[in-house]
Amino acid sequence: MNKGVEIQVKQMIQVLLGSENVNVDVIYMLEELRKQGLLNEVELQSFQKNLQLKKGIASC
Repeated sequence: MNKGVEIQVKQMIQVLLGSENVNVDVIYMLEELRKQGLLNEVELQSFQKNLQLKKGIASC
């Protein structure tokens, strides 16, 4: 994930979770959003699949 995009995602999730300090990975934050009902299971799995695909491509 682009570093600038990652920072923006963390900031948005920080606002949604009401947390002042978000220093965890994106997958963990997405799971927390699902627990709070802000994402459904299908959306969470879609995000996870996209992140895994990008990590796989980056390691090639």
